[in-house]
Amino acid sequence: MKRLNAARIFNELSGGIKKFFKTAGADKAVIGLSGGIDCAVVAAAAVAALGAKNVYGVALPTRFSSRESMELAKKLAKNLGINFRIINIDGAFESLLKEMGGEKKLRKLTAQNLQPRLRANALMAVSNETGGLLLNTGNKTEIAVGYFTLYGDSCGALAPLAELYKEHVYAAAEYINKDKEIIPRGTITRPPTAELARGQKDSDDLPPYKILDKILYYYLDKKLTPAAAAKKSGADISVVKRAEALYKKNLFKQKYLPPAIKISSIH
Repeated sequence: MKRLNAARIFNELSGGIKKFFKTAGADKAVIGLSGGIDCAVVAAAAVAALGAKNVYGVALPTRFSSRESMELAKKLAKNLGINFRIINIDGAFESLLKEMGGEKKLRKLTAQNLQPRLRANALMAVSNETGGLLLNTGNKTEIAVGYFTLYGDSCGALAPLAELYKEHVYAAAEYINKDKEIIPRGTITRPPTAELARGQKDSDDLPPYKILDKILYYYLDKKLTPAAAAKKSGADISVVKRAEALYKKNLFKQKYLPPAIKISSIH
């Protein structure tokens, strides 16, 4: 993959947010904070673009959200100096489960997807109350393989990370922390997880991001065949074909995403 210039990536992120909000006539941003790397980078870029007082971070836990996740979200908000609140959606989640016959009668995916859709409702309510625009936190890797919930974490006015692979997001996080710890170290080092089920990790459903990023780069950006992408990335052909199948299966979901920020430094 192309050598990264993390400083340029971050500057283009914050500059893109600033330009979008100026065009939209808005000056406040709302972001769901999960304790994860993607929302942390988006929050830091939003602060650089709009100022800390104009950024609203919201944590939306359920029974599956760990104490570590909430502590990391709180610490990030404190380090950035942004507005922060917790809206517990577990009661609403439980009510919907009961109305649909109980969790045991539902497909695992159905119960999982209820959570990001409830979060989207709460985040849009905060958007209404504050007059802020909701920022989407999905990255290019997740988007490419459909690892997000339609009408859930796909919501937002702008998707700042939509052109950045997961590797780029981690690079941006390290740049943000170049002078002092802003993004908590635990956010950077912990295994990525959506926390939609007990003990869930992204690696349960996807190849490791370091491998998946390379596959997608050669398959999507360089437009190589699966066989050629496997050779270039060093991945097994079966893993490449699995990534290709996920991409094709979920291609329709990309049509429902917010606009992305063009990141020229990675092209």
